Amino acid sequence: MSAQGSHSICFLGLPAITEWIHSEGFGRTQRPLVVLAREFATRDYDVTVVSPKPTPTTFQQHDIDHIGIPSNADLTKDPLERGSAYLDALRKTDSDVYYVHGQSGFLPLIWKYTQLTDAEYIFHMTDVSVYPDHNDSRLGEVRDIFDTAIDDTTTLVAQTQQHQETLQSQYGREATVLQDCYDLPAKETLTSPRERKYFLWVDRLQPNQKPMRFLDLADQHPDLQFRMYGPIEDTNEFHNEVKERAQATENVNFNGFVPVDELPALYSGAIAVVSTAERMGFPAPLVQAWAYGTPTLSRHNAVGQIPYRGDAHTSTGSFEELNTMITQFSERMPLVDRYESTRQTVKSHYAPDALIPDYEDQIQQSLSN
Repeated sequence: MSAQGSHSICFLGLPAITEWIHSEGFGRTQRPLVVLAREFATRDYDVTVVSPKPTPTTFQQHDIDHIGIPSNADLTKDPLERGSAYLDALRKTDSDVYYVHGQSGFLPLIWKYTQLTDAEYIFHMTDVSVYPDHNDSRLGEVRDIFDTAIDDTTTLVAQTQQHQETLQSQYGREATVLQDCYDLPAKETLTSPRERKYFLWVDRLQPNQKPMRFLDLADQHPDLQFRMYGPIEDTNEFHNEVKERAQATENVNFNGFVPVDELPALYSGAIAVVSTAERMGFPAPLVQAWAYGTPTLSRHNAVGQIPYRGDAHTSTGSFEELNTMITQFSERMPLVDRYESTRQTVKSHYAPDALIPDYEDQIQQSLSN
């Protein structure tokens, strides 16, 4: 069955267009979903993207049809109203395959919709996927619908081995592990390793992200520069505590919001991106940093959760060890080769050229059913 020019794909997931996510400002300048959509569009598939958006709209960009559906916050909690809005969007697509990327809330609707059509669907479990707890008796009906949607799909994809194990243990289903796709910026657009000047923290300002620990690192290294970014809510007491302490620390540059078009230079200019969180998600924003040749450091011992990391990521396991790594990374000259190998990690394992053939195999497998 020839793929070229003969099949249509609808990708469903988080907002995929830069102007749709301008309010985030904490590191996700590039949605993997839009990279997937773009790559399949260049391979002559008919591509549609359906994403939640504050103001629903339909437009075309780069030969991709984009359909915005109301986010849950913009609808009443009436499931019929929400389902009707989503169904209206699906009727506009008429696709051969519906690729649900992460957003597990789409699954029951996609399952029901494909019962009425000849279409197939694929579920790609990621860190943003939420699935009903099989031990919670209150979720019986929701769980049954979700289980049926998982059981009926012929093709399952997992972002990491951990997601693969979840699908096996919870649902008895095998899944292929496929990483998200990230573009690799041209090398000449990046800051030279010898000219990088600061350690970078980019995350939500939440207690479990431990932003105060990053400020502790700054206190321990008064001769080094630190930059901190995370969206601020003026009425949030914790946000204000972090902001006040950061602004009172001489070697910390604190910015609550950063426009997405400034993030490439921010990542490229960093010696390393530091995570002080109790638990790290994968891959964002790790691979995003790696694409700019910027290695990542974490206090959380996440080594087993991060595939294909090479020299790109170091998990210390403790604050004391993280503090030691800051000292080592501040001596940039011995690390020049590490910056290049960090980019190579993305090129070999996360860039479109490395992954799209495997994604296409999954699409074709679904179509063959």
